[in-house]
Amino acid sequence: MIGSGHLQSLQRLIDSQMETSCQITFEFVDQEQLKDPVCYLKKAFLLVQDIMEDTMRFRDNTPNAIAIVQLQELSLRLKSCFTKDYEEHDKACVRTFYETPLQLLEKVKNVFN
Repeated sequence: MIGSGHLQSLQRLIDSQMETSCQITFEFVDQEQLKDPVCYLKKAFLLVQDIMEDTMRFRDNTPNAIAIVQLQELSLRLKSCFTKDYEEHDKACVRTFYETPLQLLEKVKNVFN
Protein backbone atom coordinates (compact mmCIF):
# COMPACT_ATOMS: atom_id res chain seq x y z
CA MET A 1 0.00 0.00 0.00
CA ILE A 2 2.83 2.41 0.75
CA GLY A 3 4.31 3.30 -2.60
CA SER A 4 7.34 5.25 -3.64
CA GLY A 5 5.04 8.22 -4.36
CA HIS A 6 4.04 8.40 -0.69
CA LEU A 7 7.65 8.32 0.42
CA GLN A 8 8.53 10.96 -2.18
CA SER A 9 5.72 13.16 -0.82
CA LEU A 10 7.16 12.83 2.66
CA GLN A 11 10.63 13.64 1.36
CA ARG A 12 9.28 16.76 -0.40
CA LEU A 13 7.69 17.84 2.90
CA ILE A 14 11.05 17.39 4.59
CA ASP A 15 12.95 19.18 1.82
CA SER A 16 10.58 22.16 1.84
CA GLN A 17 10.62 22.55 5.62
CA MET A 18 12.16 25.80 6.79
CA GLU A 19 15.23 25.24 8.95
CA THR A 20 14.59 26.65 12.38
CA SER A 21 15.74 26.22 15.93
CA CYS A 22 12.14 26.54 17.12
CA GLN A 23 10.82 23.36 18.64
CA ILE A 24 7.34 21.91 18.81
CA THR A 25 5.89 19.51 21.34
CA PHE A 26 4.46 16.16 20.29
CA GLU A 27 3.98 12.68 21.66
CA PHE A 28 5.70 9.81 19.92
CA VAL A 29 7.03 6.35 20.59
CA ASP A 30 10.43 6.28 22.22
CA GLN A 31 12.29 3.86 19.98
CA GLU A 32 14.96 3.41 22.66
CA GLN A 33 12.38 1.90 25.02
CA LEU A 34 10.63 -0.21 22.40
CA LYS A 35 13.25 -2.27 20.60
CA ASP A 36 10.80 -4.69 18.92
CA PRO A 37 10.30 -3.21 15.42
CA VAL A 38 6.80 -4.68 15.04
CA CYS A 39 5.55 -3.24 18.33
CA TYR A 40 7.25 0.05 17.53
CA LEU A 41 5.51 0.27 14.17
CA LYS A 42 2.09 -0.59 15.58
CA LYS A 43 2.32 2.01 18.32
CA ALA A 44 3.97 4.67 16.16
CA PHE A 45 1.39 4.29 13.40
CA LEU A 46 -1.48 5.50 15.57
CA LEU A 47 0.58 8.40 16.85
CA VAL A 48 1.48 9.38 13.27
CA GLN A 49 -2.24 9.59 12.50
CA ASP A 50 -2.70 11.98 15.44
CA ILE A 51 0.30 14.05 14.37
CA MET A 52 -0.96 14.39 10.80
CA GLU A 53 -4.37 15.52 12.04
CA ASP A 54 -3.33 17.79 14.90
CA THR A 55 0.28 18.93 14.49
CA MET A 56 1.19 19.09 10.81
CA ARG A 57 -0.57 22.15 9.47
CA PHE A 58 0.03 23.75 6.09
CA ARG A 59 -1.80 26.49 4.25
CA ASP A 60 -4.80 25.13 2.28
CA ASN A 61 -4.29 24.13 -1.35
CA THR A 62 -0.50 24.22 -1.15
CA PRO A 63 1.58 21.24 -2.31
CA ASN A 64 2.38 20.41 1.33
CA ALA A 65 -1.28 20.50 2.37
CA ILE A 66 -2.20 18.24 -0.55
CA ALA A 67 0.61 15.83 0.40
CA ILE A 68 -0.69 15.63 3.98
CA VAL A 69 -4.21 14.84 2.74
CA GLN A 70 -2.81 12.02 0.57
CA LEU A 71 -0.83 10.64 3.50
CA GLN A 72 -3.90 10.82 5.74
CA GLU A 73 -5.89 8.87 3.15
CA LEU A 74 -3.13 6.25 3.03
CA SER A 75 -3.12 6.12 6.81
CA LEU A 76 -6.87 5.41 6.87
CA ARG A 77 -6.43 2.54 4.40
CA LEU A 78 -3.57 1.11 6.47
CA LYS A 79 -5.55 1.28 9.71
CA SER A 80 -7.32 -1.98 8.82
CA CYS A 81 -3.93 -3.74 9.01
CA PHE A 82 -3.75 -3.16 12.76
CA THR A 83 -5.69 -5.16 15.31
CA LYS A 84 -7.93 -3.42 17.82
CA ASP A 85 -5.55 -4.11 20.72
CA TYR A 86 -3.18 -1.49 19.35
CA GLU A 87 -5.75 1.29 19.21
CA GLU A 88 -5.00 2.19 22.80
CA HIS A 89 -1.69 3.95 23.18
CA ASP A 90 0.65 2.26 25.63
CA LYS A 91 1.95 5.26 27.51
CA ALA A 92 4.86 3.23 28.87
CA CYS A 93 6.77 3.64 25.61
CA VAL A 94 5.34 7.00 24.55
CA ARG A 95 7.03 10.20 25.58
CA THR A 96 6.80 13.88 24.84
CA PHE A 97 9.38 15.14 22.36
CA TYR A 98 10.55 18.74 21.96
CA GLU A 99 12.03 18.83 18.48
CA THR A 100 12.01 20.86 15.30
CA PRO A 101 9.32 20.30 12.65
CA LEU A 102 12.04 18.79 10.46
CA GLN A 103 12.84 16.19 13.10
CA LEU A 104 9.13 15.41 13.45
CA LEU A 105 8.82 14.82 9.71
CA GLU A 106 11.85 12.52 9.78
CA LYS A 107 10.18 10.43 12.50
CA VAL A 108 7.00 10.18 10.42
CA LYS A 109 8.99 9.16 7.35
CA ASN A 110 10.79 6.46 9.35
CA VAL A 111 7.41 4.93 10.28
CA PHE A 112 6.28 4.85 6.66
CA ASN A 113 9.63 3.41 5.57
